[in-house]
Amino acid sequence: MIGTLGRSHVIHAGIILTATGVSRCIEVEAYATLTLLPRVVSIGAAVAVEVPVVAQACGLGAVGAVEDVEVRVWGRGLYYSSPALGEILGRLVSDAYANEGSVTVNSLSDRIWGVETAIASLEGSTVVIEDSTMPLYDLSGLWAVAIRLGRPLDEERLVETVYSNIGLLEAAAYDNIDDPVALVDTLGEKVATLSGIKRLQRIRNTLMKLDALAVGVDLYGRHVIAIVEDAETAYILSAESRELGDRVEAPIVIPGA
Repeated sequence: MIGTLGRSHVIHAGIILTATGVSRCIEVEAYATLTLLPRVVSIGAAVAVEVPVVAQACGLGAVGAVEDVEVRVWGRGLYYSSPALGEILGRLVSDAYANEGSVTVNSLSDRIWGVETAIASLEGSTVVIEDSTMPLYDLSGLWAVAIRLGRPLDEERLVETVYSNIGLLEAAAYDNIDDPVALVDTLGEKVATLSGIKRLQRIRNTLMKLDALAVGVDLYGRHVIAIVEDAETAYILSAESRELGDRVEAPIVIPGA
């Protein structure tokens, strides 16, 4: 099923509203998310894993006509997510507080690269195409090992690679849109090859030999993600790749699942 995005897209998230005296809080439950392809022109992709992130906005009472609102984002999932996720969720929950709990992508209207990250974190693994969303349902039942690299990859080189080859990467994404596992792996392989980062190529080869079905790299270079068949394979791959950095094993989150 393809959903309409647009600037008023309502995100279906776990929203908790509480009130004590004059204070009021809105809390949004989200997931760790890695951005494989930013929607710079027409298509973006992000994968979410079942490791929690929580964003909260609390009103601390009004001073005159102005209410003081405190925004916090926390959770283990932040450690295994794209670095931009905390700021993105903070802006979204602040927007939700101002709109009585309605979470939309309006607050990202001037930063289109964050749309796929926000929607995947709140709804599940998703591809954003133009003004539509396409859940990656075929990842259902699979597990992931998200690895926070002990030594990050060259972020500037990765970003430059993605932006200077966006047409080629978008074409690869469209070619594999009906096979999300191939989509993740093709994007990962092309970024590794185009960037010329030998360490990334070695990491991919190592994880594929450990029975990964696909290996993707986050745009910011601090994380890689290995998609595997089941929990047992995830735990084995995680243990065997501990020299790469900190790892977390978890099911892939799918919208509506």
